[in-house]
Amino acid sequence: MVLKTGSTIEQLTRDELQGVIAHEFSHIFHGDMKINAKLIGVLFGILFIYEIGSRSLRSTRYRSRSSSKNGGGLVIIMLAFIIVGLIGYFFGSLIKAAISRQREFLADAAAVQYTRNPAGISMALAKIGHFGSAIEETKAGEVSHMFFANGISSFMGLFATHPPLSARINKIGHLRVPKKARKRYFSDLFNQSQTKNFAEATHNEVANEVTSTRSHQAPKSDQGMMPQSTNDDLMDHIGSLSESGINKAKAFISSLPQELMDAIHDPQGMSSLLSAIAISINERHYHQQLDFIKKSQPSEYADRVLKFHSSFKEFGKAALIPVIELACPALRRLGNDQKRNTVSYFIKVLESKQNMELLDYLLIKILETSLDQDYLPRTGKRATNFNFRKAMACVISALAKHGSRDEGVYLKSYLAGVKSLKLGNEYYQQAYPWDLYSFDTSIRILNQLAPKHKKVFIDACAKVASVDGQIVENELIVLRGICDCLGCPSPFF
Repeated sequence: MVLKTGSTIEQLTRDELQGVIAHEFSHIFHGDMKINAKLIGVLFGILFIYEIGSRSLRSTRYRSRSSSKNGGGLVIIMLAFIIVGLIGYFFGSLIKAAISRQREFLADAAAVQYTRNPAGISMALAKIGHFGSAIEETKAGEVSHMFFANGISSFMGLFATHPPLSARINKIGHLRVPKKARKRYFSDLFNQSQTKNFAEATHNEVANEVTSTRSHQAPKSDQGMMPQSTNDDLMDHIGSLSESGINKAKAFISSLPQELMDAIHDPQGMSSLLSAIAISINERHYHQQLDFIKKSQPSEYADRVLKFHSSFKEFGKAALIPVIELACPALRRLGNDQKRNTVSYFIKVLESKQNMELLDYLLIKILETSLDQDYLPRTGKRATNFNFRKAMACVISALAKHGSRDEGVYLKSYLAGVKSLKLGNEYYQQAYPWDLYSFDTSIRILNQLAPKHKKVFIDACAKVASVDGQIVENELIVLRGICDCLGCPSPFF
C-alpha cells in the first residue's frame, strides 16, 4: 500500500507524482518492507534486553531491606542487561539507518527506470527541500523509514533513514545541486519551476528545436504517415520525456481508427491483430502468409486481419512497433496458456513464408521484452567465439544492410559505425557477415554492456542509420528493435 498526503497531490505535478509513486513501488518490488520488518524485529529484541534489566532494577525498590543484602549480584546483572541493551540498540539503529539510506538510492534509481523521466523525481525532491519534510508527531521516528524523505532530525545525520536531498538529486544525475544546499537554494529551483515547465527547462532545449525543424517527411508511398527521424532526434529523446514527444504520441494514438483501438484493448481479439502485424511487416510475402491464415482460421478471423492490415498500410511499417507495445497490457491479461498460444500463432504466421527475416525476429523480440518471456527457442545453430567487438560489428552490419539495397551505401553506413565505435582495422576490410543466429547471439552479448557503453553503441547505430541524413522506415524499425532488445526504449518518431 502506498499512501499519499493531501499536500503531495496539491503541490506536485503529474510527472513528479509519478516519480514519487514509482519510488515507493520500488520499495515494495525490491522487498524493502521485509528488510525493514526484520530489522525492526532485531532492534526490538535488543531493546527487550534493556527492558528486562530496567524493569528488574526498578522492582528491587519494593524488596525488603533483609533481602537486599543478597541482591547486590542481581543489581549488577540487571545493570549489565541495561548497558548491553542500550549499546546494542545504538549500533543496531546505526545499521538500520545505513541500510535504509542505501535502499533509498536504489528506489530513486528504480523510479527513473520505471518512469523514464529523471526530471520528475528530481523536482519532487527539490520541492521537498523547499517546503520541508519535518513531522511534528512525537512517535514519527518509529515509522521514519516509511517516509519519502527525512521526517525527523537526527544527530549529525547518523540515524537519518534517508540520504540528504542534495546527494539523492545528484545521484539521479538530472540536476547538479551543491553538496550542502540550503532551503533557499531549493526555493530558487521551485520558483523557476513555476515559471517554466521543469522537464523542458532542465532538458537540453535544443532537442525540441531539432525535433520540430529536422523532421523530414518522406514520400507517402515509401513512408506512410510516420515521420522520419534523425540521429540527433533519437539520441536526444532516448530515456527522457519531452512535451513535444508526448504530444506526438497522443496525436498518433488519436489518429488510429476506433476499430483498431478496440482491438488493441481487447485480449480476445489480440490474435487477429498480431496476425495483421505479421503480414504487414513485409508485403512481398503477403499472399503466402494470408493463405496460411485462411487455411488455419475461420473466414471471420481472416476478414478482421485484412481490415487491420488496410489500416496499417496507411500508417506505414514503423507504426507496427508502437501498436505492439500498446497491445501488450491487454495481452498480459490473458492466461499463460492462452497468451503462449496467441504469440505462438503470431510466430507461425511470420514463419509461414519459410524464411524468417530480421524484421520478423525483432517483432518477436519486442514482444518478448514487453511480456518478459522467451518465445524463440535458444537451441539449434549458434555463433561461437563471439566477443563484444564482433557482436557490435554484426549488429551494425545488419542495420546498415536494411538502410539501402545499394552495396556502396551499405558499406559506407557500416564503416560509419566501425569508425564511431573504433572497432579496429580488421573490421574495415569488408562488411561483417551476419545472419539471424549470429545477430541473436550478438544481441544477447551486447545486453551485458554497462549502461554508459550501451549509450555509445546506440549512438553509433544511429550514425549508421543516418549516414544519408535521415533514418528511413526499415532502418527505424531495426534501430527501435535494437534499442528495445538492449533495454533502452526509443521514441517511435
